[in-house]
Amino acid sequence: MITAEYPQVTLLRMPRNVGYGGAWSAGLTYALGQGCDWVWTFDGDSVPQPHALAALLDGVGMAGSDENVGIIVGLPVNAETDRCYAPQLWREGFQKVPTEVLSQPVWYADLAIASGSMVRRDVVDKVGLPRTDLFLDFTDFEYCLRVRSEGYKIAVVTAGVMRAGVPAKLAADRR
Repeated sequence: MITAEYPQVTLLRMPRNVGYGGAWSAGLTYALGQGCDWVWTFDGDSVPQPHALAALLDGVGMAGSDENVGIIVGLPVNAETDRCYAPQLWREGFQKVPTEVLSQPVWYADLAIASGSMVRRDVVDKVGLPRTDLFLDFTDFEYCLRVRSEGYKIAVVTAGVMRAGVPAKLAADRR
């Protein structure tokens, strides 16, 4: 269905279910092999809002010129509840981001949901690919921890909203 409706899209077919970590790694490998400097990643139940890419690209302009920014993320919002799952801070444990920070156009986090994130080529060159053995749970947080441990920043672009947890029928209807 994807290749028929969107012939310009390259569909990577996995030989088996490799989970989120395996699919994320395969997608990054493919895109970087095509010469991309930044890769925008998604999972199957996420739908970017119409303005999300422009907002993230603005974020690349605002924060991405800093060579220490390795990942740029938007705000994931649950499609059914409208609850925002803001990226987190790590201060000897998970810390919620203060409300006044959430309203800033660009701020920095330590842990973020990977779907809807833009990953910089330099990060993958230095940190490596996401772990495939985790399959689903904690794949993105583990990667964020490795990225942060190498001195990279994770920039959050507040206007880059990503609807997460979108039921398949709803996602198809939004096309």
